[in-house]
Parts: sequence; structure tokens; C-alpha cells
Amino acid sequence: LSWGESTSLLLAVLESVLRVKAYLPKALNEFLEFIDYFSRSFLSNRDVNAGASKLFYGQGGFSSEISPPIASVLHLYATGLHFSRQQMGSEDQPSMSVDFLKNEKNLQTLNNALGTLERIFCVTDGKSSKHDNLGKYSSTLTDARHPNKKDSYSCSQSREHINFLAYLDSLEFVCKILLQPANAVWESFFKEKTVPTSGKMTCVLMALNQFIDSSLFAYSCTKMSDEEKERLNKTLLRALVSAIKISFVTKEAIQKSLYSINCAISSTWIKLEDFKYLIPSIGNIGVTLYNIGHFEEAPKALELCCQATWAQIRLSYCRLSTRTEGHIIIEDLPKDTLKDIITDAFARIDKMVNTLHRCGSKVIRDIVVKSLSELLAHGDTSDYHKSYSVLIESWVKITLKDFANDQNMDSAPLLYHSLMGYPSPLPKKLIGSILEQELLKYGEMESRATMLCGNMQIRIIDILLNELYCSKEYYLDRSKVLVRKAHALRSSGVQNISRCLESLSEAISLLRSILLDSSRGNAIVMHELAIAYCLHAHCAQEANRGGKVT
Repeated sequence: LSWGESTSLLLAVLESVLRVKAYLPKALNEFLEFIDYFSRSFLSNRDVNAGASKLFYGQGGFSSEISPPIASVLHLYATGLHFSRQQMGSEDQPSMSVDFLKNEKNLQTLNNALGTLERIFCVTDGKSSKHDNLGKYSSTLTDARHPNKKDSYSCSQSREHINFLAYLDSLEFVCKILLQPANAVWESFFKEKTVPTSGKMTCVLMALNQFIDSSLFAYSCTKMSDEEKERLNKTLLRALVSAIKISFVTKEAIQKSLYSINCAISSTWIKLEDFKYLIPSIGNIGVTLYNIGHFEEAPKALELCCQATWAQIRLSYCRLSTRTEGHIIIEDLPKDTLKDIITDAFARIDKMVNTLHRCGSKVIRDIVVKSLSELLAHGDTSDYHKSYSVLIESWVKITLKDFANDQNMDSAPLLYHSLMGYPSPLPKKLIGSILEQELLKYGEMESRATMLCGNMQIRIIDILLNELYCSKEYYLDRSKVLVRKAHALRSSGVQNISRCLESLSEAISLLRSILLDSSRGNAIVMHELAIAYCLHAHCAQEANRGGKVT
């Protein structure tokens, strides 16, 4: 057979199957499986693609032979085939990808099909009100808002039960094809070009949301093969990102799109690999919105990116487990991999926080506190010292900008109370390390705002001395803070020299008491003690000579 004859034969077989369908109602789902297989197998064949699309559109219009639900499923495949044929060769020309939006007839057909199937399956936010134990939907099709509607269709009356996975496959097929034009519209949007078709993207958004809801529901209660899950997962992740893009373009269903991603990242089926796509994609959407001046919308995506990052870290810690097989210890997630994930997370959160501040967001302290609490919940902080210090530095810079001209310096926020008030607070030792970093950063930036930085340092020192480093186990930490306090007091003026000496004297006393305990690390203690003695001598000489040191 020639290529043309093969194409004709394939289409003839397809047409025969479509016609036989009317007489085989019990083989409905096998029929839909064949339609799905045929559509995917010849998706890249322009001739078969065009012929199959025409057949599906035609058969879907014969209501006397094919029921509305089946017609709607056929229309989804027809739409996908039709749009995919238009997109062939348009990868390098995004404008061609949105040409299908000019075909109002096809859009209306798609819209009607989605509406019919949505009323049958009733899946919203990953939940369904018509799901039975067999995974079938056989209750009467009525519009929930119009229960007495005369044109309602009863699946049970025709003895047709559409398998949920057959419905989901048809949605996945058409949505996978709609992703390209959806991304093309987003590209035009962020390049500040006019998007004349953005109003018609509502139908695309409807399809994406219907697929997302149905997928979330399928993961919760439907048995699928690993192959089906893998295919569904890949399209679902891309659909989640495309849906939120289109929501921002059309200004429709933004909360719905945000909620869908929240459902996904908090689900039990999501994998660490999924976050590698979701997190940067959501973050880029937020940064793009900021760059084009959408300062009210950008924080929604930026905050969602932070939430996805926290979810990734929680899952990473769950995966950080070891098991023994024979004499071999196997790590589910190697510690080095976890370290890289957390390091990247701190860098990403830092970028999000700075962009949020430029947008005027009021939730920055909450994000910083939750990031520290989540990312350091179970890790060895010595591995992440440099990583989280970058975030604390940004926090200090933001605080200095916001309160530089505030007369009431005590109103500037500190991290301590928020960290202690977190539902699962970090250990006191770790909170102390975080506050010491905050203290250090204010000291490094003292030249920018001398009085404010000095005030913040004293407040942090008081918390460390009065709330955290009080017991004997913290003597070394307390002595270091006392030396730091002496520095801060001396920087505020020679009139505080006596208080400097008091702090240094207490530090020396604590360090000497530690030396009596031979089990402690004496080298570090002796080094700190030498520093304290030198500073004490310097301040004592300064006090005795009227503020001058020779």
C-alpha cells in the first residue's frame, strides 16, 4: 500500500468502528480505549490527524446515534487532533500557536463538551459527588442549578456507564495539546504585547482546571497503572503551571489556580522530582509579574513558590531515612543531596523575600520565620550556616530600610518572638545561633544607620542573655555575647565604660569557671578568656585615664 492508501485504510477502519459503536453499548469503554489509542498513535500524522478529527466531529454531532456524554468525549479528541495539526511547525513561531483561538466554532464545541462532562462527573477541587465504588458514573445528568431542566440526559437510561479513567484520558489528551498555545499567550503577555485572544482563553482555562480537578481526584481513589500515573503526572504538572499563567493573563480563577497547586504540593502522591519543575516555574511567574509591573499579583505567585519550597523540604526530611539490607546501609535520600536541596531553598527564598519587599508585601517576617523553622527543622545547622545567614542578612537590610526614619526604634521587629511562637519551635540552641547571626549582621551594617543598628544589637543581646543563655550549659555562649555587649556599649559612648567593664568581668568569671571543668574544650575557652582579659584591661585603662589610652 502507498502512504495515501494506508491513510485511507486507517480512516476507513476508524469510521467503521465509529458506526458499529451505536450497536455495542456494553463495549463503551473498550470503544473509548480504542479512540484514545488511535488518537495518540497518529497524533503526528497530518493526514490521519485531519481525517480523524473530521470523523470525530461528525460522529459527535449525531445525537440520535451517540449519546451526549460519548459525543462530548469524541469532541475532546476531535478538538485535540484539530489543534495539534494547526500547531505542527509552529514551535519557533509562538503567534501561530494561538491561531486556533480565532476559530470560535471549535472553541464553542470544546466549551459545550466540557460543560456536559463536568455536569456528569461533578468533580470540583479534587472531589466528586457522583463517584460509586466501581469508579463509574451512572446517575442522572441534571444541572445542579436547574434540577428540572428538560434536556437533561440519563446515563443509566441508555445503559451507558463511562469509566472515569476514559473521561480522564480524553481530558489529558486535549489539555496536553492546549499547553503550547497557553504558554504562547503567556509569552506575549510578559513581553507586553497585546493579547487580543486573552478573553477566549477562558475555554482553555476551563479545560485545564477540569483536568486538574479530575486528576487530583483520580490520584486519591482510582487505581491506575504505573504507566498511566507517569503520563498523567507529567501533563498534570504542566497543566498546573499553565493554568496559573492563564489565570493571571485573564484575571480569572486566580484563587482556584493557586488552590490547585496547593493541593498538589500537599498531596501524598507528589514526588521530589516534581518540585524540580514546579518550584522554579512558579517562582519565574512571580518574578515575571513583578518585572512587568503587576505588583499586586506578583506576591501571590512568590508566596506560593515559598510554600512549594517548604513542602519540598518537608518531603525531603521524610525521605532522609536509612535502612539496613544485610551489612549494607542504604539511604533513601543521601545527606549530601538533602544539603544541596536546603542550600538551594535558602537561596530561592532569599530571592523571593527581596522581590516581595519591592512589591510592598507585609508578610516578609512570617516567610523568613517559617523558612528558618521548616528548613532547619531536622538538619545539622553547621552545614547550613552560610546558607541561612544570607537570608538573615536580607531580613536585616529590609528592617533597616523600613524603619530608618522611624522615631520609635523599639517598634522594629526582631526574629526571636516569632521563632519562639512558631507551632513547632526550633531548639533554643539553634534559635540562639540565628539571633547571633542577626546580631552580627546589624553590627556589620552599623555605618548605614548607627543609632538603629546599635539599638537592635542591644535588644538582641538582652534576649540572648535573659531568655536563652541562662543555664550552665550555655556559659561559653553567654560569655561571647557578654563580650559582644561590651563592644556595643563602648561604641555608644565613653559614658558606658563602667557597664563595659561589668560585662567583661562577668564574661571572665564564666570562662574561668568553665576551665575548672576538664571535660570542656579548653583551647576555645582559653582563647575567649584571653580576648576578654585584653578588652577588660583596655577599657580599665581607658576609664582610669579619663577616656584616653596610651
